[in-house]
Amino acid sequence: MKDFAYIIKKIWLWAIVGLMIRLIVMPITLHSDIWAVSFVQKAFVFDGVTDIYDYLFNLPANSALAVNYGKNFFTYPPLAYFSLGIFGLILKPLVNADFLKNLASILLEVF
Repeated sequence: MKDFAYIIKKIWLWAIVGLMIRLIVMPITLHSDIWAVSFVQKAFVFDGVTDIYDYLFNLPANSALAVNYGKNFFTYPPLAYFSLGIFGLILKPLVNADFLKNLASILLEVF
């Protein structure tokens, strides 16, 4: 039984070390896809867009999204965006549209 307690103690130690490394590295390793994810979630939940690909195709050529990223910015399959949208619907009472808009603007400034 003492060996089991020792193993559990080691697992917790490595989990804490791993968490600390992740928290240290997270702010400096932001991926640009986070903007796409937040945009799709906002479009699905707050704007009622269910087909992001048609939405992008119908954007005017001078829109900020089309100018900065092009019309084929979203390259993931539809199920990825629907699952993000459904998760956003669940969290809708906790998150407002301004949060996602602000997150997107901050990410555009970073990249």
